[in-house]
Amino acid sequence: MRAAGAVLLLVTALGALFAPAIAPHPTDARFTGLLNAPPTVVHVRGPDGRWRAPFIHPWMRVNQLEQRYEEDRSRMVPLEWMVDGRLVRTADHERAPLLLLGADSFGRDVFSRLLFGARTSLGLSVAAALAAMCVGGLVGGLSGYVGGAVDDGLMRASELVLVLPAMYVALALRAVMPLVLSPADVFLLLVGIFFFFINAMQGGVSRVMQFGKAKARQVAKDAPKVTFADVAGAD
Repeated sequence: MRAAGAVLLLVTALGALFAPAIAPHPTDARFTGLLNAPPTVVHVRGPDGRWRAPFIHPWMRVNQLEQRYEEDRSRMVPLEWMVDGRLVRTADHERAPLLLLGADSFGRDVFSRLLFGARTSLGLSVAAALAAMCVGGLVGGLSGYVGGAVDDGLMRASELVLVLPAMYVALALRAVMPLVLSPADVFLLLVGIFFFFINAMQGGVSRVMQFGKAKARQVAKDAPKVTFADVAGAD
C-alpha cells in the first residue's frame, strides 16, 4: 500500500513538474462550444474497422439546454506528438481539442488545469515545509539559548499554533450545524463533542495500561521466587 502511494505521489510530482509539456492546452484556453463536455475518446480503429494512428472524433453538441454531446463520426482528427513543446494534442486543437478529462463549465480543459494546479499545490507544500523547518529551528534555538521569559513566551506561542487545527475542526463542525442554534447551544454541543472524543481516547489508553499492568502482575506471579538464602547458596 505504501509502495502504491509512493508511486502515485511520484507520478503526480512528475506530472506537475512537466506540466507545460504534458498539458495539451494552456490553463486559460476556453472552448465556448464545449461547455461541460465529457472526456475525449481516443480511437485507434476507424469506422471501416482498420487500425489507424490515434485520432479522435470531436464532440458535437446535440442539445443546447441539456448540454448533451455526441461524437462527430464524420470527422477524424489525428493526434500530433511533440509539437510546439507539447507532448500531444490534436491537429486541429482550436476547434477539436483533446479533453482527456473533459471541460468545465467555462469550456476549459480540466486535465491541463489539474496538472498546473498540482504544480502550484506541490510547490506551496514544499515551500511551507521549508519555511516551517527554518522558523521552527530559529525559534527553538532562540528559546533554548535565551531561556527564561523568552522561552515561556515562545512556548505559549507554539501551543497557540498547535491549537489551530482544533479551531478548524470546530469551525467545520459549526458549519454543519443548523443555523437556528443559538451561540450557547453551539458552544455546549462543541464542548460535548470534544469531551466525548477525549473520554474515548482516555478510555482506550486506560484499557491498554490496565492490560499491561495485569500482564506484568501475571508474569511476576508465575516467576520463581528467589530468596536471600538461595542467593547465598545455603541449603
